[in-house]
Amino acid sequence: MHSVGEIKCLKITGITKFWDIHKEKTISLRLLMGDVISGLYESGIPIVFGVFGRRDSVEINIGTYGYRDFSTDTNLEIIKTSLQSPFQGIEIEQQPPEYLKTIL
Repeated sequence: MHSVGEIKCLKITGITKFWDIHKEKTISLRLLMGDVISGLYESGIPIVFGVFGRRDSVEINIGTYGYRDFSTDTNLEIIKTSLQSPFQGIEIEQQPPEYLKTIL
């Protein structure tokens, strides 16, 4: 087991109905997210999830930390790009480094 160090995260603030553009194709959000996670795993990018229920919404965060040859910032950029490719029009906000500690 190793120390995690600084965790940085992205908050998903919105997702478009991109599947409406491709009505002739059946798009599975579960399979798309599975592809993203599999790709990150195969690349050795560590991921951290946070799903927080609010009274009137759900907050979804995905983050990472530095590991092996990749810095935290590099890993976060890879995650952002990995989400933007299959989820066209996704809205993502990078959170301050201590964000997860403030909401836990």
